[in-house]
Amino acid sequence: MARSGFLDCTLARIRNAWKDIAGRREFVPRPDLPDDDRDRLRQAMAECLEGRGGEVSARARAADLGHAYLTLDATGRTRFLSLMASDFATEGARVNAAIAAVRDADGAESRMRAESALSQALISPVRP
Repeated sequence: MARSGFLDCTLARIRNAWKDIAGRREFVPRPDLPDDDRDRLRQAMAECLEGRGGEVSARARAADLGHAYLTLDATGRTRFLSLMASDFATEGARVNAAIAAVRDADGAESRMRAESALSQALISPVRP
């Protein structure tokens, strides 16, 4: 019985900590995302991709970015998505080469290596 109470207490603490983290709003841009807010957004996106602080922190930063996007008007949303596309895009040549390697793989081991390389190519390089 004591073990169940300990587990319930621990899970409750984790839930509360997660609510605290998920409820924070570090970056709330103005609706049209002016240039000075864009610079802060670029930094917030880079920090999100870096993954410092572990998975929970990374998810909290991603939630902050999602909340920031929802506060934007049409102009701000266009600027947000343009920033993502221009500054955080994958490297097209690397992705194309990895796709070709998967397509041309002969055998299970070769295909597994090629798929792993493709997975890595699809990760955006972090650009501050």
